[in-house]
Amino acid sequence: MKVAIIVDQPHWTGVGIYAVELYQLLKPKLPELKLIYVGAVEDDLNLYEKIDYLRREYRLLLRPTTIKKNYKKLINDDRYKDYLFHYVGTDFFALKKRPGIITIHDLIHDKVFTSANLSIKNLLNAFERFRKYRSTIILSKKATRIICMSQVVKKQIEEKTGLNSILINRWIVNDYFTKRDKRDTRNKLGLEEDYLYFLSVGNNRQNKRTDLIKIFSDLLPSKCKMIKIGHPINSVNCINMGKVDDEDYPLYFNASDAYVHLSDNEGLGLPLLEALGSDLPVICRNLDINREILGDCAIIIEEKNLREEVIDIVNKISSKDFVSLIQKEIQIRKELFNPNNSMELYIKLYGDVLN
Repeated sequence: MKVAIIVDQPHWTGVGIYAVELYQLLKPKLPELKLIYVGAVEDDLNLYEKIDYLRREYRLLLRPTTIKKNYKKLINDDRYKDYLFHYVGTDFFALKKRPGIITIHDLIHDKVFTSANLSIKNLLNAFERFRKYRSTIILSKKATRIICMSQVVKKQIEEKTGLNSILINRWIVNDYFTKRDKRDTRNKLGLEEDYLYFLSVGNNRQNKRTDLIKIFSDLLPSKCKMIKIGHPINSVNCINMGKVDDEDYPLYFNASDAYVHLSDNEGLGLPLLEALGSDLPVICRNLDINREILGDCAIIIEEKNLREEVIDIVNKISSKDFVSLIQKEIQIRKELFNPNNSMELYIKLYGDVLN
């Protein structure tokens, strides 16, 4: 079965992580599977096909043009004329000339003129995301099949395009996000043994609500700390880690006592699955996507009551009995995101399209 997974974002982004994990999930069953990176940002991951004509670009304004040129060259490459293309990136330009399967991660876009945060780069990124949002709505009609990873996104696709999509759950990478000894991981990461640690991961896009993460962190009592991976927040109670090494990243889930997820909206929210895989309780808002992923193991906190509820949350996370009950729910919930189930659905879909 000849299938090529095409991605236009580097492997450390949310889209890139999905592409790499999908490739690693399916490769043992599909030996002819290819992973092709057409992005503009330099990425030397050794899993990608080596294609000499693909170009990279460090200048932000020129990246969309570079990606477009890379797509054009790829779809005209006779070496891949017999391959089913599965486009998993954020730009579906190639569908105009080369139909294939697409994965739509979400149909969320920033409110452009409130996204800049006094940063030209953020404003340009917001414009680019809006362009891709509009383009996805138009070009998705040319796709052979559309894959989504949540009921929330499935509904978005139906409302915005009128098209049906196939829901295949994102899976937990069990050998990466798994339960480990908390004391050992804290020692390895240099964290205090007797503190409560609350983990949050994410960038500073509007929907991530770093302002709420900061409020949560500011309200933490003594011997409690927020660990922030990704975009930093200015809080005396926060340990800003920035970007962490791939091998250390899952350890922060094992070393923490709870994950804090206060986004306005998400197509999925990958750290929710990473927390589930690590048996880590999740504190989140009462949103459709959070209920879909977490079910009864979600610890709900409301934005309007945030200042009043933080101490109550801390007390709950301090209770071994409470955490034990949540972790029992987590064991049940994890079964929905079994990688074998997702693998079978992808292979069946590819087979249906090719046949």
